Amino acid sequence: MIVIGIDPGLYGGISCLDDKGIAVFGEDLTAITDMSTKWVDTLLIDHLVRPLIAAAEGNVVAYIERVGPMNTWGASTSFTFGTALGSLLGYFRGAGVRINLVSAQTWRPAVGVKLAPMDKLPSTATKKERDKQKADRKNANKKASMAKARLLFPGVPLTVDKDHGIAEAMLIAHYGWNIEKHGPACWAKPKAQKVLL
Repeated sequence: MIVIGIDPGLYGGISCLDDKGIAVFGEDLTAITDMSTKWVDTLLIDHLVRPLIAAAEGNVVAYIERVGPMNTWGASTSFTFGTALGSLLGYFRGAGVRINLVSAQTWRPAVGVKLAPMDKLPSTATKKERDKQKADRKNANKKASMAKARLLFPGVPLTVDKDHGIAEAMLIAHYGWNIEKHGPACWAKPKAQKVLL
């Protein structure tokens, strides 16, 4: 069994874990641009994934982060992001790979990535202050993903900030690998038990 993890988007990452949960590769996604249209270069993905599909005799699953547009994005950014996600979904579906979409709100806590809190700003905060807060939180979340991926996959060189896409792809693959090996209950939180005195 091969589990592929994908942090979608033009600057996301792709990773692959083998049947034992060992990292086979972690790579940046590469974009193709034609004028203002951008999409993920699935030919490069094919060079990485196609031999693994053959070796695993089709026993391959791709876990892709379920994403959507953010309310702060304009139409152009939303279109570009959707095109990138669509190229990934189309490639894996065409390759006969089973696809599971998983939200960041599901996989992050499951693998132990704690998200930075969003502090409440005063109502008098400027747009610049709100934007800075969002950027600071995003950077803190990227660093948390990098730290966790380095712990789980010490052999994967995650050395620069731009490797956060690979780090998140590794964590998504780790989440998926555990689901495939142990079932969804492996990530369930234990229920509190009543103690009778």
